[in-house]
Amino acid sequence: MGITDHDLEQAYAQHRAHYGGSKEDYFGLLYLTREFDKSAEQLVRHIAFGKDATEGINAFHVDVNRRNLYLFQFQWSKQYQAFREPLRRLAREGMERIFGPALVFERLWEETGCRTVVEKLAGGEILTTYSPYPSRNC
Repeated sequence: MGITDHDLEQAYAQHRAHYGGSKEDYFGLLYLTREFDKSAEQLVRHIAFGKDATEGINAFHVDVNRRNLYLFQFQWSKQYQAFREPLRRLAREGMERIFGPALVFERLWEETGCRTVVEKLAGGEILTTYSPYPSRNC
């Protein structure tokens, strides 16, 4: 079920006194409550009400059971181009500014299983010589 303008108006009327922002900011709240089956009260502190998505992100959700961090850019717009520049900015500099380059790649290296695959293929030798993280024996 999609989110309608009427849904936005209702959410805005119900929550604007507490959280501020514009009516369009409540699209993210409605989406997250439906997608993750959580209450608005559980999710409001994960949404940037009244703020521009200058780094390409204006909401997040942590799924502890799945061990996932979801990052969102919500915009209520009829023009898909509205996403273009914030997403480009996120790709260029946002992830590094948020997590730092080592954190992003080190975590991917470990969690995707690349380390294990490369160790098996190389017999463990290549990682000792060429590892970007030698102090962690990767």
